[in-house]
Amino acid sequence: EASVAGIKREISLCVVNGASLWFFDMWGGFFDSAPMMDAVARGREIWLESTLSKPAPVAEIALVADPQSTLYLNDSSPTTKKIYARTRSQANKIGAPFEVISFNDIAKTDVSKYKFFIFPASFKIDSAREKILRERVFVDGKTSLFVYAPAITDGEKLDTAFVEKFTGFKYGAKGVNIADRKTHRLAYVHSYDDIDAKLLRRLASEAGVKMYVDSLEPVFANEKYVAVHTATGGKKRVSLPFKCAKVVEMWTKKTVAENADSFEYDFAAPDTALFKLER
Repeated sequence: EASVAGIKREISLCVVNGASLWFFDMWGGFFDSAPMMDAVARGREIWLESTLSKPAPVAEIALVADPQSTLYLNDSSPTTKKIYARTRSQANKIGAPFEVISFNDIAKTDVSKYKFFIFPASFKIDSAREKILRERVFVDGKTSLFVYAPAITDGEKLDTAFVEKFTGFKYGAKGVNIADRKTHRLAYVHSYDDIDAKLLRRLASEAGVKMYVDSLEPVFANEKYVAVHTATGGKKRVSLPFKCAKVVEMWTKKTVAENADSFEYDFAAPDTALFKLER
C-alpha cells in the first residue's frame, strides 16, 4: 500500500509540474505485484492525458534558492545539509503548493502571485540585491522568512551586525522573530531546526495563502489538477482554487464533486489522490 501510494504521489507531482520521470527497478522485483504495475500503467495514462494542456501554476508560496549565497557555504558543515533539504521537506507538508525559484528570478519574472517567500540561505545581500527585494518582495503586505544569517555579507565584508541591520533582530536571536512593517512582514528564525511544517503553515496562512487541506499534508496543484498525499488517511476536506463544475479523482476515475469549491474525500492510509478540475 505504501509503495503504491508513493508511485501515485510521484506521478501526480510530475503531472502537476509538467515534468517526466522513469522507474528504475534497482534491486529487482520491486514492480512484480499486480497493484504496482496497475499503478504504473494508470499513471502513464494520466500523464499522457495531462500533456495535452499546460495549466498555469497556482502556488502562492516561493522557496527561494540563492546561487550567489551558496558560494559562502562550507559543504562539510552539518548545518549545510539542513538548509535546502530539510526546509523543502518541511515545506512539502504545509497543506498548500509551493514553487522553487532562484533569487535571480525575482528581478526577471513576475513574482506578484507569491504571498509568502522562504529564504533559507540568502547570506549575500548587497545594495543591488536589497533594492530588488524592496521593489519586488517587500511590498503589498507580503511575508518573507529569512533563516540563519541573512545579509551577513555584502560581498566584501562579513559581519553579524549586518543581520540585525537587515532584519531588525540580532544575529542568533532565538525563536520566531517577526517585524510588521509598513509595506511587508519579515520573519527571522536563526536555527534551521526551528523551521518545521507547522511554523511554515502558520506564516503562510497569516500571509493569506490559500490552504487546500486542514492538516499537514503534501499538496501539489495547478489550475487543472490538485493532488493530496497522506500517511494518516481518513476523511479530509479538500478546498479548491475556484468553483468547479466537476471534480474527478484520476486514479479511480470517479466523480467526487460537482458545482463545488470544496469537498470531502475519504483517503486510505497511506494514499495519494489526484483531482482533475473541470470548470
